[in-house]
Amino acid sequence: MFKLCNDDGLLKILKETFNANPIKIPEERIKPLIVYSGKNKRFKYIGEIENLLSDDSQINPELKDSQMANLSATQSKSIDTKLGLQVMSGFLQGFGANGISLDSVFEGVEKISFSFQNVSRNYVDVGKLCLELSKRKFNLEHPVNKRFLDEDEMCIIVDSIITSNNFSIKVEKASKSDFKFNIPEIENIFSSSENKISSSSSSSLDISFEGEKSLAFAFTSFVLNCDEDGSIYYEGEEDKMHLTTIPNVEDTIPPSIDLLEAEFGLLEIE
Repeated sequence: MFKLCNDDGLLKILKETFNANPIKIPEERIKPLIVYSGKNKRFKYIGEIENLLSDDSQINPELKDSQMANLSATQSKSIDTKLGLQVMSGFLQGFGANGISLDSVFEGVEKISFSFQNVSRNYVDVGKLCLELSKRKFNLEHPVNKRFLDEDEMCIIVDSIITSNNFSIKVEKASKSDFKFNIPEIENIFSSSENKISSSSSSSLDISFEGEKSLAFAFTSFVLNCDEDGSIYYEGEEDKMHLTTIPNVEDTIPPSIDLLEAEFGLLEIE
């Protein structure tokens, strides 16, 4: 967990409104129906849920998209530049700009804030997904499933992702009152590297980075449990309806959508 302040506006919306887990490095591999294992606050990418099931028939829930205007342009809390550059490094890495350092560009900057644009959610209907999974079983011969069966690790399945292809940085405090971004220098840094990111600025105190693809920077998930025979079940509560159109009846109560970490910060996935 890459910790940040618990009163951060952007994180509060993600965590308290959407029960979403923000991650340190945006990734294209994070998508609905992907499974992670979790143990002792460490989370590891496993792969698609279909690879873990005894029945090899495909699961084809309808993927839906929705725009998230209340997240677009919402600014994070002002944070120290040193910490902010570490966060930004993860975002840039996710967008394909590995090894790029902008330390020189931010020389004299003391505090910065972040915001995302073009934010949308890609999700599956949780109720329909759970109905489908309740008819299936884990393949008990699969070595990964053995750790879930023994309850040694949590089996975490992603039901929605929050994506963006554009994030901005704003200078909140600088050592000099006349600080301005050196846009030609920034453009030169990106033009000399093999990446697919463009940069732009609407003022001397902010800069935006845009990638070719929208990547997940947060996701929601719930935990799947496994019986001794491989049957799949989940814990649910009637008052926690989440992205589902399934009627609220006893056998189709949607699962509780839980945060993987109660602390505010950016999740690191192995």
